[in-house]
Amino acid sequence: MMGRAAVRARIAHTIFAGVVASLALHAWVTPSVAAEGSATAVQMRSMTWIDIAAAIERGSTTVIVPTGGIEQNGPHMTLTKHDLIVASSAERIATSVGRTLVAPVVSFVPQGDIGPASGN
Repeated sequence: MMGRAAVRARIAHTIFAGVVASLALHAWVTPSVAAEGSATAVQMRSMTWIDIAAAIERGSTTVIVPTGGIEQNGPHMTLTKHDLIVASSAERIATSVGRTLVAPVVSFVPQGDIGPASGN
């Protein structure tokens, strides 16, 4: 049986993780506006091919391809935690660097060993 301090610590950890996941999710699902001069006009998933061509015309020369992963993270966390974090981080990096677009997140990446099998 867990002591009172352990229960409080677990509750605090769960609340903190939930807040972090909510913030990351908000950043991930907030649609980007693909308009010239827009600070968030970097997410290719929200752009048409015409928008991408216009971004290239304005000088975009780099694309970030974020890789996340879908895996178990405990009972308090969404399976897409890594996708949410890298999507938000990639947008912030692209915006701060400039002339950079962000491709959709690659969710499934190699992990663990083949023999004997490990990882997720």
